[in-house]
Amino acid sequence: MTSKESNRKLLRVTIVYPTDPMGVVPGGTDTCIRDILRYAPDDIRIRLIGVSTDLERHPVGEWTLCKFAEKEWEFYPLFFVKSLKQQMKIPLSLRFTLKLLRCEAWRGSDVLQFHRLEPSLVFLRKNIPMISVIHQNMNVVKNKNTDIRWKYLPSAYFKLEDLVFPKMTEIYVVREDAVNDYIKRFPKKRENIHFFPTWFNPQVFYPIKNGQEKVKIRKELFRDIGLELGTKLLVFVGRLDHQKDPHLLIDALQAVFEKERNARCLLIGDGILRRELEQRVGVLGLDSLVRFSGALEQSAVASWVQIADLMVLPSAYEGMPRCVVEALGCGVPVVSTCVGEIRRLVRTGINGAIAEEHTSESLSASILDVLTNLEKYRGKPCQKAVEKYTAMNVLADLYGIYRKIGSK
Repeated sequence: MTSKESNRKLLRVTIVYPTDPMGVVPGGTDTCIRDILRYAPDDIRIRLIGVSTDLERHPVGEWTLCKFAEKEWEFYPLFFVKSLKQQMKIPLSLRFTLKLLRCEAWRGSDVLQFHRLEPSLVFLRKNIPMISVIHQNMNVVKNKNTDIRWKYLPSAYFKLEDLVFPKMTEIYVVREDAVNDYIKRFPKKRENIHFFPTWFNPQVFYPIKNGQEKVKIRKELFRDIGLELGTKLLVFVGRLDHQKDPHLLIDALQAVFEKERNARCLLIGDGILRRELEQRVGVLGLDSLVRFSGALEQSAVASWVQIADLMVLPSAYEGMPRCVVEALGCGVPVVSTCVGEIRRLVRTGINGAIAEEHTSESLSASILDVLTNLEKYRGKPCQKAVEKYTAMNVLADLYGIYRKIGSK
């Protein structure tokens, strides 16, 4: 640390979000928070007010010291949640916001950061800098097929934005089109609304360049799920819910397997659709061709992505999908539906393909094209597309904002 850095005030930034980063993180938002904790510079102390999935290690209503990747941070769970993998009858964000009403753990913070708007309602009259991170173009709540429960009261959600956004010091959004919409709606906040690209951790998601090592790892992992070494492996990584539209993937795979008999697919993740997806795979007679792993730790996900031939994302809507950035960082081509910021990452004919129509026919055709041209697409064309989206590159700006607004 330089003398200039050592003279800086130690900033206390408290992230307020219902998650437990020490458990199996179920989605991109959770991974985002985990990396913010992991890469925080020495002059910034990150704390998290969240929920506990392990009462023995993280009791409710107490600050506990946590550590991963040699980084220490403090964790204050408001209540216990058995699992974060499934949607709950009472929305988790509602329970969390109500618990916050009597919580004093945030005191002593220089900056508060939110990854959902609901909890910020508790702090609108507090004199403290606040940052909001929006992980989607929230116009999606107008779509009745979304998994976001605000779809039942979309007008109420936009009134919530009208109430909260003027109080926010800074607003970060992972969709550039949403940034433009927000600037039109909140012109006085023009200088405080920023595009926030998704990143990947190059220490975890990187290409295995040693051919013998890759064959060894591939052989071990394939043996675990009963695959032949020469199989072409497609992977899907994400929640098994309506946003990710895994039913579209299953439909597309039927056509893929008919023409590419050496292909198999592994779905990594869990969610509300898993049971019916497994049943559908059985009805279609694809049991031997499609595998379900459930949710995995990040290191295990990385191992599967590194040895995969292709990442497939069949989503109905997205922000800037983390699984795509991570796959490209591993040198693995991607086939995706045309969603969110995908054009920023995937170029048809260069590092994968974009299915221009949201149909199984378009998706399967794109998959077959890439499987036929793997040597052309994999490796450097993939890595080049995400070289500027490393965690440290993207997060440096956020840490700078912490210092700017937290030291006033």
